[in-house]
Amino acid sequence: MRIAAFDLASRTGVAFGSAGATPKIEAWQLRTIGESPEEAAATLGNMLDELFRVETFGLVAVENYLNPAAQPNADAVISGIMLRGALEAVASHHGITVEGVDVATIRKHFCGRATVAAPRRGNSPPRSAKQKAADRLATKEMVWRRAVALGYFSRDESPDYDRSDAVAVWDHAVATFSRVIRPFVMFGGA
Repeated sequence: MRIAAFDLASRTGVAFGSAGATPKIEAWQLRTIGESPEEAAATLGNMLDELFRVETFGLVAVENYLNPAAQPNADAVISGIMLRGALEAVASHHGITVEGVDVATIRKHFCGRATVAAPRRGNSPPRSAKQKAADRLATKEMVWRRAVALGYFSRDESPDYDRSDAVAVWDHAVATFSRVIRPFVMFGGA
């Protein structure tokens, strides 16, 4: 089965290929400063249509957008929903099934844990914006390191979190939806 995986954002990570093989991993710039969510959705739709005309896929896997209540601003909410809509529409037009998966599930599969942040208890003090940003960055680094350990990227390559997030989605889709088993690699080894 050939799978295409997406981590939708202004700079979208893309990984695609046959289950059990090494995927092609890219990042697509959909939106620059000053461009609207509508322009980003149109750009994605055009790029997907071109990809799906050339490549055949049995499945499209995508990281689900976050709950709108958890987003810092309305633009992020609108953009995430519009990009997902463009993906769903173009994939449907080409007869491709779309499977959305929560980011925590993808990371748990790929890295063994959903985040590097310490578990929070009911009486824990609120975290500052700086602490939240540091945890997000450390979690992105965790995913990058795991992708390197699994051989998706070389050790001397500069981290590209959009591409590593996409390959995590792809790896999860291969294991979950195609049932192809990859060689076992310990989390600390490679």
